[in-house]
Amino acid sequence: MINSLLWNCTINQGRAIFDHIRQFVVYLLSCNLAEVVSVGLAALLNLPSPLLPLQILFLNLITDIFPALALGMGKGEVDIMKRPPRKASESIMTPKLWSSTIIYGLCVTGAVIGITAYSHFILELSAKIINNMAFYTLVLAQLLNVFNMAESKVPFFNNEIVKNPWIWYAIVISLLITICAYYINPVAKTLLLTNLSLEQLVLVIVFAFSSLALSQIFKRLGFTF
Repeated sequence: MINSLLWNCTINQGRAIFDHIRQFVVYLLSCNLAEVVSVGLAALLNLPSPLLPLQILFLNLITDIFPALALGMGKGEVDIMKRPPRKASESIMTPKLWSSTIIYGLCVTGAVIGITAYSHFILELSAKIINNMAFYTLVLAQLLNVFNMAESKVPFFNNEIVKNPWIWYAIVISLLITICAYYINPVAKTLLLTNLSLEQLVLVIVFAFSSLALSQIFKRLGFTF
C-alpha cells in the first residue's frame, strides 16, 4: 500500500514537472517571439520603434523571468493522473506546442503593433510617447500571457495557473519593478521612459488585455494546447 502511494506520488510529480517545463519553454519562447516580431514589423511598416535595446533587456530580466519561474511552483492539474502514459520518445516541444507558441507570440505582437499604429496614425503622438505606450503594452501583455499556459480543457478562472500564488507574486513584483523604473530617474532616463496621460495608460491596458482575449479565443477553438 505504502509502495503504491509512493509510486503514484512519484509519477504525479514527474508529470507535473514535465508539464511545467513545457509551460516554461512555451511562455519564454512566445514572449521573445513577440519582441522580435514587433520590432521587425514596425521597421517593415515604417512605424516608430516599439522597443529599444535596453528596454528589451529590461523585459527579458524582469517581466519574462519571474512568471516563467513561478510556473514551476504549481502543483499540476487535478486530472494529471488520469492521463495515459506519454511515449518515452515524445519531445518537450510537440507540433501543437510550437503552434501555440507562435499563436501566443503573434497575439502579443498584435497588441504591440496595434497600439503603435493607432498612436502613430490616429493619435499622431510623438515617437517617444508611442515607444513608451508600446513598451508598457508589451510588459503587461507578457505578464498576462502566463495565463495562457493553462490547458484548454480547464476553465479560465479555475486552473493550476490561476490557483498558483507564485504566479500572482511574480506579476505583482514585475509590475512594482516596472513602476520603480519609471520613478527612479536614472533608470527612467536609461530606458527613455516619459510621462503618459491617463487616457494613454487606459489604451495600454485595453490593448494588453486584448492580446489575452485573442489568445483565449484561439485556445477555446482548439488551435492551442
